[in-house]
Amino acid sequence: MMSESEEKTCNDDSKQPKLVLELVISILQRLSFSDFHRARCVSTEWYYASKSCIVTTPWIIMFPYEDRKNRNNDSSCKLFDPRDNSSYTLRDLGINMATSRCLTSSGSWLLMLDDKLDFHLLNLFTREMIPLPPLESIDGFPMELFRMGDSKAWVTLSYKNKANRDDDNNSWKVLEPLKNQQYVDMVCKASKLYVLSDTRVTVLDFSRDDSPPIKCASFKSLDYRYSSHAKNLVVTLSGQVLIVTSERFSYSDRRFFDVYKMDPESLEWSIINSIGDEALLFDLGITVAAKDGAMENCIYFYTYQLCEYHIKTKKVVQVCPPRSASSPMSFNSARWFLNGCF
Repeated sequence: MMSESEEKTCNDDSKQPKLVLELVISILQRLSFSDFHRARCVSTEWYYASKSCIVTTPWIIMFPYEDRKNRNNDSSCKLFDPRDNSSYTLRDLGINMATSRCLTSSGSWLLMLDDKLDFHLLNLFTREMIPLPPLESIDGFPMELFRMGDSKAWVTLSYKNKANRDDDNNSWKVLEPLKNQQYVDMVCKASKLYVLSDTRVTVLDFSRDDSPPIKCASFKSLDYRYSSHAKNLVVTLSGQVLIVTSERFSYSDRRFFDVYKMDPESLEWSIINSIGDEALLFDLGITVAAKDGAMENCIYFYTYQLCEYHIKTKKVVQVCPPRSASSPMSFNSARWFLNGCF
């Protein structure tokens, strides 16, 4: 990633021939990961064009094993591009990736929970890290958190001498439209937060920066009789809401999925066997266009292996990354993610 100083010293492009912005973006999107970052330094024009590059192929991010005996501090991770079976190592990320857990991702940003149970936002390529408010405070109702060794804590609610301060920006806030609801899953897309509770799906609009979110939609959730099955929310490219139920078998990569869509007339949920020419990223709760190597009508997920599951045939059609004696790729945990903008 080009720093501000590198950007200033980038090649002087005042006398270089100019290319149409769309053409530059088209060129950059066809480059490999390493070539892409080198091409960003061609000129300031290419650098700013790179900010608009969208990667539609799901990538894999892999986290290192924790060496409990030697207490290793591994601040690196690996990226794997399934298109050409290439991998890249990102080092000096500023956080111990072996003892931290990635909760979710958005583009090159990761939401990390470290071994001290603190939350951070981490940008993979700029190394920028943003600390988030501690667990001890939620909307003026702080919790007592008792540390019990590494990565363990006992949490109890405590209301003693804790005032509710609206001007406190260093605490988690409870959204008023979601109070008294049992959260199940949520997806953030295009300034909207889609929230799945035990009984409803609520859509909140965050597009107005200086105002509280607006509840722009609310409808009933899927009434699912199998309580042992997980229930997740998915938002398609067109903004349509889907609910995916899944059953996971212990100590196995076997998993079965059912995809539900609501009928706009009857307002009832029913199983579908196709999401068309889109691919579903289960970790992110979104679909992407099935192109550049992404398989259509498939669910990309991770249990003990990274898999692609065909919705119609209900079978795992591919396990990634491919493992061979010549190129073994070991990792502690991994997840599919959409690297949006490099």
